[in-house]
Amino acid sequence: MEELAHKICPACGQRVFEGPRFCPNCAADLTEVETTFGDPYVGLDIDGRYVLDSCIGVGAMGRVYRATQTALGKPFAAKILHPHLTHDAESHERFANEAQNAAGLNHPNVVSVVDYGRTPAGVTYLMMEYIEGQSLEDIIAHEFPLARARVIDLTLQVLAALTEAHGLGILHRDLKPENILVQSLRTRGELLKVLDFGIAKLMDGPENQRPGLTSAGIVCGTPEYMSPEQARGRPLDGRSDLYAVGVILYRLLCGQLPFTGDSAIELLHRHINDTPRHPAEVAGRAPDPLDELCMRALSKDREERFATATAFRDALVAVSRNAAKAASCSNCNAALRSGDRFCANCGTPVPPTESQPPEIESRQRTRGSLRIPAAATSSRLAQRFPLPTIGRDALIERGHAWFERGDPGVRTVSLRGPSGVGKSRVLDELLRRASGEGWQIIRTGAEASGAAPPLWPIRDAVRKVLNLPVEVTTRDLGRASNLAGLSFEALPGLA
Repeated sequence: MEELAHKICPACGQRVFEGPRFCPNCAADLTEVETTFGDPYVGLDIDGRYVLDSCIGVGAMGRVYRATQTALGKPFAAKILHPHLTHDAESHERFANEAQNAAGLNHPNVVSVVDYGRTPAGVTYLMMEYIEGQSLEDIIAHEFPLARARVIDLTLQVLAALTEAHGLGILHRDLKPENILVQSLRTRGELLKVLDFGIAKLMDGPENQRPGLTSAGIVCGTPEYMSPEQARGRPLDGRSDLYAVGVILYRLLCGQLPFTGDSAIELLHRHINDTPRHPAEVAGRAPDPLDELCMRALSKDREERFATATAFRDALVAVSRNAAKAASCSNCNAALRSGDRFCANCGTPVPPTESQPPEIESRQRTRGSLRIPAAATSSRLAQRFPLPTIGRDALIERGHAWFERGDPGVRTVSLRGPSGVGKSRVLDELLRRASGEGWQIIRTGAEASGAAPPLWPIRDAVRKVLNLPVEVTTRDLGRASNLAGLSFEALPGLA
């Protein structure tokens, strides 16, 4: 860390940077006080409420310290404005802008701002929640390549933060991996936090609302992640932030930036004029639907990008859900469409696939000591080798007509009758026909071990809709809730 020359007031202990003759806190004469070097803020008491413990980062506008709240002993992150910017009105305005923007964002994927102020000695500070984690930049640098599911999960959380910010009319304008923290949870999941709204700007607000602060025609941001319109100094909207998400996704997929250059001007020129190499070509692998989403986000014309963060998220969710269903050619790895008999790229025959019965998985008891089939052996055999239905044709045709109804909404049907009259056989036949017409079939029933846990059929059906394994971990549940656009708390009792 850079060492700063400063004096320590012998009367009040205030750190004073070279220049003033008298202490701004108590007016003590500092003429004879010896200048010292080092970090002037470590150990600083802020308004009797926080003490700065150690410096954990340095940025363009200030330093970030780990701070302790004296009353509760709780850790916080304190951002301190650089000393040389203390008397710069625009820097103070931008610092206040960050505090106001971040304080208005209340979302799990955005770092919370809890306090803002200026000490009598002129130290401007911003207090934020302290995150025990690492930056996305460090994750890419040390853990690449990342698992596909993890790439999707992290990108979805970034888009969730932008959805909230854009919904409040706030642009970030400096989104990059260094401004994203990833926290490992005790539940083995990951929680991503977007921070540093220092040059964020209100959309659709009058330009003269904050004079001199990132006015039109002024280029602000990090060149490696700037959209073409941002590089030109043009008016921006949420699609500029989505371009930055495209650059981040490109790095997650390829391990490198789409554009590099020897200077900021060269980088901006390439963002404006050049087309990035396809991620599959850079990574040396078969194409992935994620690549196309990334390339769309990196479109030069913002009209060709996703219109909103929500639209980007929905496309990402669709790609994730279709991943398990996607098939590729055994010869050239080209993507195959459903129903293809030959590869459209190389002509290789596609082997036929056999349809599986709707329910073939096994259940496991909670203690894991005994595995019991989901259905009795006779029932399983009946599903694989169904007996003919006798005297039930009219009932089956009524059910078939019920499936063909096109009106939306929730519909239920109940098959009632004495035991052994063939209700399960009729249901199997109805589900077989529905599956052949493209319906998704979710079968559930009583828990196989007989333990009868509360709401088991509902919990089992929700688990299958979310494509979760039989033994659900909290990480599985976290990713599924993220894909479904639900909070973790909205899916109780599954893990």
